[in-house]
Amino acid sequence: MNPFYWEDAELCYRAWKRGWIVYYEPSSVVYHRSSATIGKKVPAKQVQIISERNRLLMHWINLHDSVWFASHCFWVLLKLFQALIKLDLAYWQSVLAALKLLPKALKLRKQELLATKTTDREIASIFSTLSKEPWLMVIHNPTDYYNYVKVKQELEQKLNLHLLK
Repeated sequence: MNPFYWEDAELCYRAWKRGWIVYYEPSSVVYHRSSATIGKKVPAKQVQIISERNRLLMHWINLHDSVWFASHCFWVLLKLFQALIKLDLAYWQSVLAALKLLPKALKLRKQELLATKTTDREIASIFSTLSKEPWLMVIHNPTDYYNYVKVKQELEQKLNLHLLK
């Protein structure tokens, strides 16, 4: 996939599928302004289409669990039907753009399947375990960010109190 949304998720997922270990550095700080570069150069509708295309390709290349892949395909078809009813041309454009890249995606899928050492379900289990950690928060939407800030402040206060003892 070309870098442009989803490349970081795809790269990390591929690493885990290959059995690589991912380490956490607690003192690291990342500041990320979403769409700071792309948003200035590419219209929002085009960003939406490419992002969805790349999400589809990420699944088509890396999702090897047959039940989960079948479920993914079902939901894509259902979403296409919904987009037709809503006259959502962007989703159709995303799927068609992904289908144009299907031969390349299938070749990459075969390569990734040969390199796989960890199953999709094992990776899901890792995420499930990690999501129970108090220091980790998954941000699903912008309002989650404010919850993250609150939790972060609470954890920092607890850490400072612990260090003062």
